[in-house]
Amino acid sequence: MKKMPLPHRVAVLAICILTCLSITLGEAKKETHTPICPIGFDLAYTGYEKPICYRLKGSEAFKDIFEDCAGNLYTSELYHSLNITKLNIELWSGHKSLYPGGPFIDWSFSPSIGKVLTSTYDVKYNPSLGLDEELCVVIHPVNNFTAVRCTEKHYRYCMVEPYEDSLSKCEELTDYYRFWSPKATCLTPVTVKGGKVRASWSQAQILCSKRGGSLLHRGWRYANNPLLHINKTAWTAPLGVEATTTGDELRWVIDEDGNDKVPDSESLSLEVDEFLSNNSLVALRDSAWHLVNNTYIFMDVICERSIHLRNVSLILTVEGDHVILSVNDSVDESNIHCYTDAILYSPTIISKIAIDDNKYTLKTVSDGMYWCIHRDSRNFRVSQSNKLLFAREKHVENLYAIKIRLKGRYRFENIDKQYRIWERKVKEYIYYRTKYVERFGEITTTDGHEAEGLLQNYKRSTGDDSGEGSFKETDVIYMIKIKRLFLDGRTVLLHVQLNPTMKIVPPGYWEGLELLYMRPAFFCAGDGLPGIKRVALGQSVITTGCRNHTCTGDFNTGVSFVITQADNCSMPPETVTSRTTNITVYMPTAEPKTTSTTVLNDGMERNQDDSFESTESTPCTEEITTTEPTLTTVNKSYSNEVTGNEEVTTTEEVSTANPVLPTFPRPPPTTTEPPVPAPPSTGRPRPPEEQLQQVLHDLEAIVNNNTIPIMMDTATDAVDQVDALLDIEDELEIPGELLHLVDALAARVDLNGSHQAQAVANNIAMLMADSSPESPVKGLRIAAQGSADKVFSADAFEIISEEVNSTHLYVDESEAVVHLPESVVNSSRRITFVVFRNDRAFMSSHGLYSVNSRVLSIKIEDLTQFDDGEVIDIHLRPLVGDLERNQTRSCAYWHFLDDNSGYWSQDGCTFIPASEPDQLDTCRCDHLTHFAEVLVPKTVFSERNEAVLEVLSIVGCVLSIFGLLCVGITAAIFRSWRRDFSNKIWLQLCIAIFILIVCFLVVVFANFDHYDVTCLLVGVLLHYSVLASFCWMLVAAVLSYRRLVLVFTRDASHKLLRASAFSWGTPCAIVGILLAVSPHAYSGQFEEMSPSSSFCYPSGLGLWLTIYAPIAIMLLANWTLFVLIVRSVFASRRIQRHGDSNEALRCASVSCLLVFLFGLPWIFGLFASNIVAAYLFTLTATFQGFVLFIFFVLGNKKTRDLWLNKLKIKQTQKIPVTSSTYTNNKSQNSASDWRKGRSTPATIEANASKPRSLSSPDESRFS
Repeated sequence: MKKMPLPHRVAVLAICILTCLSITLGEAKKETHTPICPIGFDLAYTGYEKPICYRLKGSEAFKDIFEDCAGNLYTSELYHSLNITKLNIELWSGHKSLYPGGPFIDWSFSPSIGKVLTSTYDVKYNPSLGLDEELCVVIHPVNNFTAVRCTEKHYRYCMVEPYEDSLSKCEELTDYYRFWSPKATCLTPVTVKGGKVRASWSQAQILCSKRGGSLLHRGWRYANNPLLHINKTAWTAPLGVEATTTGDELRWVIDEDGNDKVPDSESLSLEVDEFLSNNSLVALRDSAWHLVNNTYIFMDVICERSIHLRNVSLILTVEGDHVILSVNDSVDESNIHCYTDAILYSPTIISKIAIDDNKYTLKTVSDGMYWCIHRDSRNFRVSQSNKLLFAREKHVENLYAIKIRLKGRYRFENIDKQYRIWERKVKEYIYYRTKYVERFGEITTTDGHEAEGLLQNYKRSTGDDSGEGSFKETDVIYMIKIKRLFLDGRTVLLHVQLNPTMKIVPPGYWEGLELLYMRPAFFCAGDGLPGIKRVALGQSVITTGCRNHTCTGDFNTGVSFVITQADNCSMPPETVTSRTTNITVYMPTAEPKTTSTTVLNDGMERNQDDSFESTESTPCTEEITTTEPTLTTVNKSYSNEVTGNEEVTTTEEVSTANPVLPTFPRPPPTTTEPPVPAPPSTGRPRPPEEQLQQVLHDLEAIVNNNTIPIMMDTATDAVDQVDALLDIEDELEIPGELLHLVDALAARVDLNGSHQAQAVANNIAMLMADSSPESPVKGLRIAAQGSADKVFSADAFEIISEEVNSTHLYVDESEAVVHLPESVVNSSRRITFVVFRNDRAFMSSHGLYSVNSRVLSIKIEDLTQFDDGEVIDIHLRPLVGDLERNQTRSCAYWHFLDDNSGYWSQDGCTFIPASEPDQLDTCRCDHLTHFAEVLVPKTVFSERNEAVLEVLSIVGCVLSIFGLLCVGITAAIFRSWRRDFSNKIWLQLCIAIFILIVCFLVVVFANFDHYDVTCLLVGVLLHYSVLASFCWMLVAAVLSYRRLVLVFTRDASHKLLRASAFSWGTPCAIVGILLAVSPHAYSGQFEEMSPSSSFCYPSGLGLWLTIYAPIAIMLLANWTLFVLIVRSVFASRRIQRHGDSNEALRCASVSCLLVFLFGLPWIFGLFASNIVAAYLFTLTATFQGFVLFIFFVLGNKKTRDLWLNKLKIKQTQKIPVTSSTYTNNKSQNSASDWRKGRSTPATIEANASKPRSLSSPDESRFS
């Protein structure tokens, strides 16, 4: 009878056939649609089978990437991905340093422009190049990346895309086809009445002139495009090129850009036709140039109309508190990229919003340089805007640039760890130098190391080296950030915001760190100038003797005075004059209400247009309107103290406007903060309970009054009252009612036509935004504010309207980032965020969790749950990074109770730790409420016990794997062994336990710190193998019970098939149902007692229903069957009457086997929190596979004889493998009778009293 093919073989065969067909069809398609490249270009494919046309350009400077190759796609990544022969030449890589000596960034004007070269510190760098000029990178054939000067000349490829199947028409010339790369031009074939032409070179030139063009010239590389030819096979076309009378060079007929000479790289394979005389004209035939004369007749004529790429002008200016980008042409917004160095030491791309035709406003995130680039090299010439310094006075005050040199080298990988060390050393050096000078005066020695010794002695004398001194309690620096890194890997430029009580320090050494200089970043100090406190960058003052002191320099590297002699100066002694120099530095200001003027002491008044008129020399007030990130209007006055003849006072009017996001907190004020708005005082401090009731009463009155809208001023006052309540250090429990009222207040605030608003206090911030498809709200970002104890600053909060930038997810940039789901973003709703600085309002007596981040409340009208499996991602920076051994991080939400209290709950939230050390953790939740990262306490053993348990577990697992493999080898070698039904069951059990142990070892040695496909697969396989192992243990228990207890049983048909269906199918069904009901069930991190191990496993209800419940049921059944079997075995009449020690040993052995066969030691796992139970579980459960090997192989007489025969080892007593090994062995006669087939009375009596299986022909002790 012909055997039917198995289903899985049919499926495999079908897949193979379909794969072959798809490959064949793909090859056929590739053959019929072979891409065509311009003349002189070769075709190559990337790793993704994308075709690219390439041609090697001549040696050129770095900036000439688009020279003779418009729209050049060349990048080092594309070059390495192509299957082309790598030449032994140096090629430009497309990377250059952003600033002199700095890391390399992508400057190829591709979509990856601005991206840092992560292998910067692997680039071969010659120190002789220095750190004072911009460097570029070449691809060296031996050393790979090498740093060179950008002015050198090296090779580069011109890479373009093949011809498209259909070409677009030129805008003004509808008969012409538009070509883009490598030359922007328009071409058209010439026909006469739709047919071929017959024309000489000069006649062809006339035909093209009538069509508004000229002969094909600089676009000659497109001549092989099939759309330009009537003759599809062989063609010859005239070129607009003539040879000089001397014949030594070629010139274009059409002069473009004042240069008509044809480069040598253009005239490919120029050949002279020997049969024609006076060959001074050029024709194109078979992709090569040929010299012909005017008698040659052409059948193909191609006309060209050149396109001159336009220049795009990008200009950045400041209008109010906004940076405005103006573009002089209509361009695609996606081709404009804007950057800033205000966040990182590398360019950070920032968003822009179109406010008018060709006008955009940039999102200013902090103080620093801003610039934009336009990268559409096919339609325009690439361009870059001016670099604009955006600086706000309150943020650059006391801001200093510090350049340091390190003893060891740094890399991008360890920059975060090194940064903390630099910060500590810089703080200590400034602090101890300041305190030393205040106490003992200036250090007179010029030896830096000697000065360091003096400061170290002073530190030890204060006791600070023991950690108990005053340094730990002093704010030396309010903010520190890395501004620049350098190629030597040792030099770093920092920006610090100095505490005004600290002093500027001279160069020196501190614990292996050399401080090269410390300079102001924006304001030159007026020390030494009579009456001048400070002078801003770009400003100058004229002092006695007509000396002009100009504050010059760079915002990043620092500023200092440059002294020159003032021209046309005549001033009396002891007079100081201030002057502003026209520079490209902008302080953000709004439109002034009146014309701003600056008074000069020489009797001249300068208006904003720099024109001068004669005036009286009188004091004048300059009124400037600037933007302050607050919600109230205040007036601030300051004065430049002029000790000469006058005092010039400036009044600054600060108006309400949208806040601007900084990257560091505002320094603490040196004066007393204005009081927080509160109810009128009654003459004595009100008890905290009364204040709470007053706040609740006021909020209820505001929220419940539906007759009038809630204006922003009212909301700000209410936030201030709540903030004052949160400042109370008394044990005052904040009820949940207050949290609900604050959310309701934010939902009802009238934004008065604005899309968003905010009210920020020290401890609480409330942000409101009306989202719509035209003005979406995609989330919230809270900028990093330094220490977790710092109060909130209004500049730190930003409503995100575009996709979340990956750079925002770094801990140095953000404290929290909220990413809303798409269904919320695309709808019109009020979205509110309430942020609490700490957990003062979330004190719970029901839980043991402690908050480890900011607390965020997110409310979207009446929405509480998301549909279609959507989630909200809250990225948080932990307040405590280094955890105790008995702590673990998790995500939680505040669960409100009916009594106005609450507690932190983890239901519905998944904690995803950061994939990199310097990134934010993620809380992924399926609902909305108050969220935070919490620290969860957990019980752990001592480190010694954990180490011992881990070693025991690994040893047990390794021995079990060895034993299980031996069982498998036995089954594979001996057919008679594996044909036994019982052995088939044991083999299936061994396979399940083997998979379980392998998964366990993977979990032990591969710690999964985040959720991915690998973690999911290991978790699913571990879950499945655990259930399968217990199912086979249950099958083994039922089988043993039937054989050892039930005397008369009826064999069921297909026993093995039924057992396999139950043991392998049931776990599969449980896992499948869990995945179907909850696809993210395995996204939780299941942590063991050891805090160093975690893996993806079901949690919550899924853990109890799909793991604990099935295991508990099967363990209960196994224990019940075990008790029944042991009771039956030990109730044997032979043991009761005769006390046979061999029989007792046999029963004890059977009991021991059943303990491990039924998986009974797993009961200790339910009590593994106890150290004794943990040791018992480890010493039994992990050795289960090895024990089964001892019983099934070593202890079984039949199996042992099979191996001895296989290995041909001589046995002491030749016993057939079919005979029983169980005997009394009390007398030789009984043994002899047994061999003769007779049974002694004792044997008969024992067989009559034993269970059926024990009296079976195979009486092996362990069978």
